[in-house]
Amino acid sequence: MKSLYVIGDSNIYGDEQLNDNLNCITHAITTDIEDFNYPSLKTYPYYIPSRSIKNVSIPGLSVQGIGDLYLQLVLPHLSKDNELLIHVPPISRDIIYQDCFHYDLDHMDNQYNYFKEWCRKYAGLKANKSLFKLCLNLFSQLNFNPGKLDQYETYAPSIAKFLDEQYWSSYHGLNLYKNLIHTIEITAPCKVYYVFQTFNLRTTELRENTREKLTHLLKNLNVDITDRTIDDNWIFNMKELSKELDLKPYPRQHFHPNVHKEYYQRYVKTHFPS
Repeated sequence: MKSLYVIGDSNIYGDEQLNDNLNCITHAITTDIEDFNYPSLKTYPYYIPSRSIKNVSIPGLSVQGIGDLYLQLVLPHLSKDNELLIHVPPISRDIIYQDCFHYDLDHMDNQYNYFKEWCRKYAGLKANKSLFKLCLNLFSQLNFNPGKLDQYETYAPSIAKFLDEQYWSSYHGLNLYKNLIHTIEITAPCKVYYVFQTFNLRTTELRENTREKLTHLLKNLNVDITDRTIDDNWIFNMKELSKELDLKPYPRQHFHPNVHKEYYQRYVKTHFPS
């Protein structure tokens, strides 16, 4: 059976599908909480037959975070016989890594046990203390996005203006996408598929003509991923399927497992023959 590694955010982790507890493996190993969910196993990759799903998704991931998990966790495990699915999050999201050097591995047995279980059963990674220490760094992060812009307007209006007009612009955003895809395409030993969650930024510039922007992005790559791009507007399509199936999104806007199942049938199935 082929191994399909998947890297995405909370939508692929399966937040809200098991219950309303949004604590995940990242919170478990950085704070040692007992009340958390491993991946739900009910998001669209799990409906793909004849594949062993290795879910290395983490809620709140940015494009940069996807790249970090790919290079540091997934790439060392990939072979030509595997497959890789990148569920690309909104470009407007970012992360700020925090200090992880205060962790004392000699007194983190509970966290390490959570981590080993995640590696063995869900992520398909070979757990050891070195990888655990690496993940403490990767998971010690603050989410940063346009929805929090008012925090910066209060204290540093010039920074807020720069973020709004430059950092979340289409030019910067498309280049971050391009850099991620280029990095993956020149290093991955296996076939790679892409689902773009959305191209929307805070500015109105990227709120229209999503397909045109994807075409523009693909033309600026030195590789052709057109046939391996499963979707270029996942959020919109999932909302439409939710309406059709009369299954409202959860309170925090994640989607029902049956919507994921229908999404697999309509968008994903043809890319993964049994």
